[in-house]
Amino acid sequence: MKFFLAIVALVGFASSSEVEDLEACKLFLQCAHKAMDGGVPSIPIPNHNPLQIQDVIYGNTAYAANVTNNVLYNLTDFAVTQLNATTYENPGRVAYYYNVYWPQLNFTGEFDIAIYTKFFPLRFHGTYNIDMREINWRGIFNLTKPGQEGVKEHLDDFTLKSKAKSVKVTFQGINGILALALETSFTSAIGILMNNFPEDAAVFLKEQRFNGFWLANPDKIDQLIAFCNQ
Repeated sequence: MKFFLAIVALVGFASSSEVEDLEACKLFLQCAHKAMDGGVPSIPIPNHNPLQIQDVIYGNTAYAANVTNNVLYNLTDFAVTQLNATTYENPGRVAYYYNVYWPQLNFTGEFDIAIYTKFFPLRFHGTYNIDMREINWRGIFNLTKPGQEGVKEHLDDFTLKSKAKSVKVTFQGINGILALALETSFTSAIGILMNNFPEDAAVFLKEQRFNGFWLANPDKIDQLIAFCNQ
């Protein structure tokens, strides 16, 4: 991929066309996939195949909950099923219309929950599995292009709508009616979430990841391109 750096250097700027902008985005997606599949510690980009999620630990006088060893599988097994570009001038911008598809995402981990009652504590320990099928993420990625005098490169708009055909949550370590009730409740709640992504999720990605982490630190983009040129 020695040609990658040259193409990205020529396109994605104010004077580039929609065809060039689209080609640049496709190449960048290839590069991002390579970085996700194994990680790039120097940037840092963690390994996404699979992706380790930080522990969740919470407690008060009524209960304590530890959710640990959380792992998300199949995140790199995506396909970009739609990618279109519209180019604008004054200032130079490009809007990408995208759809990303996963046939399956699988989320696993362990839980340890203690509920403090008046007479004796209740303790639950086991594992969980969240299986999601046919997930689609679609939206708009609207970027002010680099290379313009007096204009800062910036992600102006980012929208994200999520759809999942099915969600199933199972627990090991909890038996009987309680397990059925919890599995039904969590399956319903996560299904609703995956089909009604909160707007705050897109705002967080836009401001913290795209603008805050990447565009505010062009050296990280340079490191990513150098990695993909290896």
